[in-house]
Amino acid sequence: MNTVSSRDGTTIAYDRVGDGPAVILVDGALSVHSSGGKSELAELMAPHFTVYGYDRRGRGASGDTLPYAVDREIEDIGALIDQAGGSAFLYGHSSGATLAMHAALQLGGRVRKLAMYEPPYNDDPDAQNAWSDYLTDLAHALAAGRRDDAVALFMRFVGTPAARSMLCARRLSGPVWRRSPPHWHTITRPSSVSAGQRPPIWLPGCHLRPWSWRATRVCRSCQAQPRR
Repeated sequence: MNTVSSRDGTTIAYDRVGDGPAVILVDGALSVHSSGGKSELAELMAPHFTVYGYDRRGRGASGDTLPYAVDREIEDIGALIDQAGGSAFLYGHSSGATLAMHAALQLGGRVRKLAMYEPPYNDDPDAQNAWSDYLTDLAHALAAGRRDDAVALFMRFVGTPAARSMLCARRLSGPVWRRSPPHWHTITRPSSVSAGQRPPIWLPGCHLRPWSWRATRVCRSCQAQPRR
């Protein structure tokens, strides 16, 4: 495990594997870089890229500095890009796709290309109402210290059945969640899409998540020359 200091002095932990152009993997909510399929993805990419997987601030082996702000997370990515030689590709998953997009907007040419998998956008009016209700319920759960309920709300919101949501919540409310400040949902706010001179690649999810196809269409409509 390697570390780098972000602009505000926060320690960001990361692993590096492979050889070639740099790619930084940006995780979504409730994840550390070694969870899910990110390690496998890194190994698959390693013959062609130098892959950087990192723990977002407040998670895993990375530190945290309050108050939280999206700009601080963008600075974390900037610090990793510096470690990678000054430029890198970004691959973001779920809310990490949104963060990667914000980073591409702010960091300009330092981000060579951007790939987004299951960006959490939906222009359906019912989805917008559900999003508003979800944020209200989430804020109440976090304010009351009900972390299991907060995680279960998130799981249900992304389409996980209720019974499985609570089971996952109980598992996720262990060390990873306890280290994560209640800010991860804030980076899923919609914004204009741009990636400098390089059009982003939009990657929808599997057929079990139809909202991800809609998200891809929404994002494509906001960018002049996206690729899919």
